[in-house]
Amino acid sequence: MNEMNTQMDYYKSKETGRILLRQDLEIVKEIYGDMADMDIFEKIDPPSVIDCITHARNFVAVYRYREMNGCSLPQAKDAIRKMKYDMRKATRKKQ
Repeated sequence: MNEMNTQMDYYKSKETGRILLRQDLEIVKEIYGDMADMDIFEKIDPPSVIDCITHARNFVAVYRYREMNGCSLPQAKDAIRKMKYDMRKATRKKQ
């Protein structure tokens, strides 16, 4: 099994609820410099995969899944695709 060696730092926007990785914050700082209000981001405990699917970009969910399960990238991508499909299917049934 291909295990992830390090645990990533996760942040959440206080304004949008969006989950970001530390690298995302570095990009924001790089683009906006001093204009970036970094106080709107708070460090959070590692989120669930479902939270990542609903509040982050797809690659964050894949990364988190790999972090939790120690699986390969293709396995994680397939699992996230299936989870997203099942979530959409469950939402349609409720309507």
